[in-house]
Amino acid sequence: MSTRHKPIRLFSGIFLVLVLAWMGVSIPANAGTAQYVGGVNVGYPQNGRHWWGKCLVQDFKGGPHGWAIVSYTGGTHIVRGGLLFGWFDQKGAPGSLGCPIENEHTIAGATGFQVQHFQHGILYWNPGMDHAKLVSATVERAVEWAVGCTRGGCTYHSGSTVAANYYMWCLAFVYDAYAVRSNKTPQGPHTSAIDWWKRAPGVRHQDSNPPRGVFVFWNKSGYNPDGHVALSLGNGWLVTTGAFGKRSLRVDRLQNYATKSYGYLGWMTP
Repeated sequence: MSTRHKPIRLFSGIFLVLVLAWMGVSIPANAGTAQYVGGVNVGYPQNGRHWWGKCLVQDFKGGPHGWAIVSYTGGTHIVRGGLLFGWFDQKGAPGSLGCPIENEHTIAGATGFQVQHFQHGILYWNPGMDHAKLVSATVERAVEWAVGCTRGGCTYHSGSTVAANYYMWCLAFVYDAYAVRSNKTPQGPHTSAIDWWKRAPGVRHQDSNPPRGVFVFWNKSGYNPDGHVALSLGNGWLVTTGAFGKRSLRVDRLQNYATKSYGYLGWMTP
């Protein structure tokens, strides 16, 4: 970050802030009046509007979400929390992502899971993450379709087979997340989840930290000869059809099932 972007502290009024900054005077971060941007309390301005890369921005602190940066390029958009630190990881406005083009939004069906689009990419943040991470548009479309299905309305159709919430059709569910929404055709056998794990092209990873958008697999068992597959949301979360003693299509924690007792196998990139 350039020295020009380094935030200063506010005493009262933007004009006085700029004068004091020029003089090198440090004053309390929460002095003055908290500012609201689009109805959101972003805290107290730390400087005036200034250019950072090709984004016109302003820093705020002391609000309910800590440090926030507001961009005024292409609209007024707030970057805060883990998404802000993820933006910093990509070198901020002068870096690969450029300016934000929207405010953060929650994935429908997954409260607390945030996504924000920038000029040249997308960041996602899940509960428990310190810094948001990059995700491709193809993966994000698949993820948002799959998570949206947890609200109901997604039904598997094949010939005479009709399965609400893709119950008992886990492989079709993760496949359709890409084929229906992202126009990507995952390559592998359509017979069962365990066949995909054994026969599909690609590397099989056996750790329990699958990245966002990959297929996560479990072995077959006496009561389930086809095995099971779910879609990873990253950071230890997944979206799964009915399995593990539950019939619901839901967002769940991977750590609950990534054990030998559940027959956890690992993950593959679709």
